[in-house]
Amino acid sequence: VRVVHDVYGGAYGRSLAAGDRAALLLHGLCGARLDATYSAKACVAALALAGASAGAGGPTLFWITFDGRWLDDGVRPRAMRPSAATPALDVQ
Repeated sequence: VRVVHDVYGGAYGRSLAAGDRAALLLHGLCGARLDATYSAKACVAALALAGASAGAGGPTLFWITFDGRWLDDGVRPRAMRPSAATPALDVQ
């Protein structure tokens, strides 16, 4: 478990532009929707960690526990298969 302080929005419940970009990226990859504050900022931290540890060979798990409603709205998530063709995930 790693505590990351870099994604604090300056006050309770504030979103970040980087979180908006991360949410759009994740939605484009698999159809998941993130709330603008907590999940999106956690995704920013997970993507940064994944990018920093890409050469280390270990996986980074981003586990969405906040809201499963997107699973029932007709959107079927696409499988996420990392490959050499996967673009760099830079949301900072």
